Amino acid sequence: MCATVLGVATLWLPEQIELPRETAPRLAFAARESLLVMLWVAIGVGMVSTIRRYSAHDNPGSAFAPPSERLRVPLAFLQNTLEQATMTSIAFLGLSTVDGDAPLGFITGAVVLFAAGRIEVRGMPLNAQCRNRSSLSKYSGRIGGSA
Repeated sequence: MCATVLGVATLWLPEQIELPRETAPRLAFAARESLLVMLWVAIGVGMVSTIRRYSAHDNPGSAFAPPSERLRVPLAFLQNTLEQATMTSIAFLGLSTVDGDAPLGFITGAVVLFAAGRIEVRGMPLNAQCRNRSSLSKYSGRIGGSA
């Protein structure tokens, strides 16, 4: 999926739309694409704040008590999303300074993959070991390995 999305984004997309050439508009392009990534952080914040609002145990916040069972997964989702969104947004700014259309197409493809990854993470088992095994067995047939 990654190769297809990034291939389409870097090879086909620049032929379909006009991408900025000058540095300032390219940086603005990266900043706008980063907003789509940050939307996932906002979703995570919304999930956590909604649970905290209606849970007496979680209402005081993480400084005063460990999270409830109900809050643990959304909190982990938020933390993971925030970490990845920070790195992704910084990478987008760096990529936007590279000449040519392919880096900007790559940024657009990466936004699509970021969203797909966030959707997939929400449906994965809670245990990291299970996620790793699940991912390995899911992709092993495609890459010629075995789980």
